[in-house]
Amino acid sequence: MANWAKWLEGVSVTWIIILGVFLFFFPEPISSVVGAILLGIGVVAFFVGWWEDRQADSTT
Repeated sequence: MANWAKWLEGVSVTWIIILGVFLFFFPEPISSVVGAILLGIGVVAFFVGWWEDRQADSTT
């Protein structure tokens, strides 16, 4: 059976990054700030997930 939780987790981080990039380049100051914040959250979430997967692989 497919692991939907892991797939949804990856898609949500990807969409946060895409939305952050879109808002960052939208020509309004507040949307650029919100976009930069979302982009930062998405990148941090991506690396946290990557690090957890790496740690889980090294212990098995």
